[in-house]
Amino acid sequence: MAGDDTAPETETKDDQLVSLFGDEDDAIFGDEDSDDEDELLEEGSVKVAREDIKLMNVVRAIVILFLLTVATIFGEAVFIITLIGEERSFEDAFEKTSNNLIEALFAKLNNDLWIAKSLSTDLALSAAQDEDSNWPFISYQDFDSRCKGPIFLSDASSIKFAPLVKSADHGDWEGWATQSYEPQPSSEPEDGVEFFSSYRSVDQGIFAFNGGFAQDVVADASLLSPVWQMYPAHGNQASGLIGTMFDEISNDVRNHTIESMLGCFGATMTPFQYGDTSGNDFVTYTVPRATVYYPIFGNDGVQSTSVTGSVAFEFSWEALLNNVLEEGTRDIVAVIENSCGGEHSFNVRGKTASFMGVGDLHDDDVDGYESVSSSYTAFNELFAEHRRLTAIDPCSYRVNLYATVSYKDYYVGSDPEVYRGIVLAVFIFVVAIFILYDCLVERRQSRVVTAAQRSDAIVRSLFPSNVRNRLYEQAKAKELAEREREKEAWKNSKN
Repeated sequence: MAGDDTAPETETKDDQLVSLFGDEDDAIFGDEDSDDEDELLEEGSVKVAREDIKLMNVVRAIVILFLLTVATIFGEAVFIITLIGEERSFEDAFEKTSNNLIEALFAKLNNDLWIAKSLSTDLALSAAQDEDSNWPFISYQDFDSRCKGPIFLSDASSIKFAPLVKSADHGDWEGWATQSYEPQPSSEPEDGVEFFSSYRSVDQGIFAFNGGFAQDVVADASLLSPVWQMYPAHGNQASGLIGTMFDEISNDVRNHTIESMLGCFGATMTPFQYGDTSGNDFVTYTVPRATVYYPIFGNDGVQSTSVTGSVAFEFSWEALLNNVLEEGTRDIVAVIENSCGGEHSFNVRGKTASFMGVGDLHDDDVDGYESVSSSYTAFNELFAEHRRLTAIDPCSYRVNLYATVSYKDYYVGSDPEVYRGIVLAVFIFVVAIFILYDCLVERRQSRVVTAAQRSDAIVRSLFPSNVRNRLYEQAKAKELAEREREKEAWKNSKN
């Protein structure tokens, strides 16, 4: 009986071993000579670890590429946004500065016109109050004192008075001038004005200039406009100041302006006066200038429609452009253009303007940032209030303003590049941290692979291949079951 009880128990254990290792001895221990060594190395945890490493390498490359792409896109976006902001600030500032310059320039011209009108009216009324005076035989003993205020309040460098002398009064006026001439205080010529050494005394009569030399005017000229009094005056006080008795109509530039003055019964402005204007002026200019001619009307200066003379306010364009901007304003190029021909460029920096040269000399490096700040019509509208007839002056001015490189650089600097560099540096730092972290993970993974290789070696030495495969499959099934449980738990928590 005892032997019968023991036999079934032993048989049952054998059955369990057979179910695990197989029915035959060869199945239990296997044929190691038939196993492939490379396949064994890829078995179990070693194979899983190697697959994880491959996957991590792919993920690492994707993450680094993504970070670099984002860094490039974000850096360029910051650069473009910052650059657009600076460009807009530059354009807004330049437009504001241009408008301020034009408004200030027109305000100065308007002020000068009203001062010229006041002096013209004052001279006309003074002549009307003198019973012994008769045009064109007019002289003002206090001309200097009358002009000091207008010179101080305006931008004019000199003021000249010239009566209009008809051909019938030519000889009589020259005789009267010789007897009536009184020396005026003389001063040194201002910068930008050079007088010719050849000039005439008053007793030599009205004269013109040709090639720098004085000569008699045409005897039968229908109308003359000899300079009679000026402030400040230059030259020999006794025999005649430089310019006294010079016929302004003999000069093409001045004649054109005087004809316009007579045609519109109002103020007109000469084209550019630079160098020896038309080769027949009594003075040569080293800096561009212009002269405003304001008519003197009859003996009452108000109701009369006859122009009996003129006052001429001579301006330097540098003086007109001085003090039109705030101190510290960056350089702007003002190109003054005349409708009768000619362009002259000026550099305006803060409150100071300086002549650059003839022509349009603005910076091509900032081409496209031009502000055509005034038109010929706007200039004529400024003079319209000082004309009895609203005829358009054939010679008018407009101002074209350009930003310089220094002006643009003040608003558009290196900030976009700096901000882009900062963004790229931040992303590079993030990528560096990620790579460092990845290296640490890879190092740990290498250790796991080494440990797995050792475990596999131990398993291979203890169990045949079919047993190992079953153990790996059981472990994988257990892992999958664990994942399913976690997934179900997560779904339950959501519900």
